[in-house]
Amino acid sequence: MMMTIKQKSEVPTQANPCRTLERAIQTWQLLGERAEPGIVLAHVAQAIQWNQPVLVPVCPPEEMLEQLNADIVKVGEPLENSGSMSLRVNMLNGEAPDACQFPVFTSREAMENGPAASSMELPLQTVVKMVLDGDNCEGIILNPFGQALFLPRQMLEPLSYVRPSSRIYLMEADITKVGADAIVNAANRTLLGGGGVDGAIHRAAGPDLLAECRGLHGCSTGEAKVTGAYRLNADCIVHTVGPIYSGSPEDAKLLEQCYKNSMDAAWECNCQTVAFPSISTGAYGYPIDKAAKIALRTVRNWLWEHPDTFMDVYFCCFSKADLMEYQNAIIQLPDVPPDVRWTNKGVDASEKEDYKTAVRYFKRAAARGDSVALSNLGICYNLGHGITRDREEARKCWVKAAVQGDVVSICQLGDFWITESLENRTDLSKAIEEAWVFYRTAYDLCQAGINREDYPNVCLRYLRYGEGRLSRRELAHLAGEAVAGFQKRLEEGDPFAEKALEEAKEYCRRYCET
Repeated sequence: MMMTIKQKSEVPTQANPCRTLERAIQTWQLLGERAEPGIVLAHVAQAIQWNQPVLVPVCPPEEMLEQLNADIVKVGEPLENSGSMSLRVNMLNGEAPDACQFPVFTSREAMENGPAASSMELPLQTVVKMVLDGDNCEGIILNPFGQALFLPRQMLEPLSYVRPSSRIYLMEADITKVGADAIVNAANRTLLGGGGVDGAIHRAAGPDLLAECRGLHGCSTGEAKVTGAYRLNADCIVHTVGPIYSGSPEDAKLLEQCYKNSMDAAWECNCQTVAFPSISTGAYGYPIDKAAKIALRTVRNWLWEHPDTFMDVYFCCFSKADLMEYQNAIIQLPDVPPDVRWTNKGVDASEKEDYKTAVRYFKRAAARGDSVALSNLGICYNLGHGITRDREEARKCWVKAAVQGDVVSICQLGDFWITESLENRTDLSKAIEEAWVFYRTAYDLCQAGINREDYPNVCLRYLRYGEGRLSRRELAHLAGEAVAGFQKRLEEGDPFAEKALEEAKEYCRRYCET
């Protein structure tokens, strides 16, 4: 399938125009089903809003081919459309008959994983507009030759205006294989390499890193120095020297300085993603439970102090045991950010049916990008609780939360399509098809362990609209899962679970009886 481009691209050619996005995709692929969608979606939103260029495969018309010198321009090389001549995008077949998907590549290397094809640079914003304006385009498929990332058209409009917020991700991963703008190295004072993560980073980066480090003349404990990344998939390496654990209060201060100075260095290098190892917990003997608390608290405080900065931070744990220590540490952090405190106050006010107070707190937290506040504010707009009813404002709130992976908001967007169809008496079957995309996304997130507490609600949506899409066996399984989930909620005192439990039991009787 083809799509025609008539305008000229004025974006300068770059080796990798979307390097941060490509690295986020690489990290998402590395983590597999454990990865949260926000690890990629926030960077997609940033790439759209910054109008970053991407590569699209094109088929030039015969008149252009006649003007090209075959000895100079080869198949697979980029083309420049210098006039008004049309180029056609080589579209991929979609899931539905006569539908297509728009292929987009973040770099020449990603494109070379598939068959050779000519290409053209286009701003991602332009690609999104072409997809939204097209009749049969299902969405964008990023780097289709490999583990591709599909972005349905329903998600593209919100990604164009959602405000990405900084986040912390915990992962069990080899830091040398993670894609990040800045890789932090737990170095020794000489900066000339050593054992553990220091040696692994030097080996992965190659001998040029050692040559540059020789000119830095070492580094004091707690400080940070920056070099090139060489063979690593990063823009730079931030070298910091952690303390050798002695048990004195000074150890904690020095370790805190390692993380703070590393964040400052990455920020000064305009990095949007930074990957940390667990500094000083190897040969330097710092107990990992204590080190994890210092690391998470310091980075969290740094992000709070830079609210206008978008930076994702990856903590790369060497083992499952280390990851569990970090997970325990992040739960035990004594403070919560202002947006979470405001969200919690809004929830408390809602439970007392003081909706005006709830809306005030939800708005404050939503302005900082908190997904739970956005989801709840959308519900208030939708129901007219504490604020004038406005379904379009509700939709916008849910959209902003959905791109952060909020399952409740994703389900609400599916419900929105169906409610709009019923109220406006439009084609209900088409609305259900649109809604099903959101329900399927929510289900996949729950299956991957993300927002698992919302799983019973997702099962209920699948049961309502699953006939003809799912087998009777699948529907019976979902009914049993929904009953178990809502039964547990009811036992925990959830007043809204009783009605949902009865509906789930009805589906159980329908599909589970032989």
